[in-house]
Amino acid sequence: MAQNRIGLSYGQWQPNSLETEEPASVFSGTADSTPYLALHADWHVFAEISLHTSAGYWSHLFRKRGGPETITILPFEVGLEHELVAHSPITPYAIYGAGLLLASFHSGNFTKLPRKFARPTAGFDIFLVTGIRFMPLAPLGGELNFGYVVAVLPKKLGVGDYSGLRATVGIFVEF
Repeated sequence: MAQNRIGLSYGQWQPNSLETEEPASVFSGTADSTPYLALHADWHVFAEISLHTSAGYWSHLFRKRGGPETITILPFEVGLEHELVAHSPITPYAIYGAGLLLASFHSGNFTKLPRKFARPTAGFDIFLVTGIRFMPLAPLGGELNFGYVVAVLPKKLGVGDYSGLRATVGIFVEF
């Protein structure tokens, strides 16, 4: 049976539009991107179904002649999680949902504090994730997941399209 969980995920968001940059894979990421970080909470609804909520952070640096520019995307996502095999120490699952994207494009390098932020732009995403969860030391556990995000922003920021693969590893506490 599904349980309530709070956790932290770390991994890569690899937009399709950045695949020409070196290195560019979902496992190594893109050279000028930060890792994708997210806090998530899963709330048991019924049977093997949970409500999944998460807040994340991802940034990418564009090197341009006039100086570097950085996009920062903060996804706030909600979805349904379905445990595919219940009552197992290794639990496969699927999550599908949508979210709000807050994106800011600013001058400067994301590794330093930006001097001037542009007004945030709101967009949305739709995502599908599959993964496995394991509990070696209950109530502590780990998870691996792999999914696809369709990210839509109303105006072009940087490359304009940030849809692509997202893979993470995570830890969580069940309660």
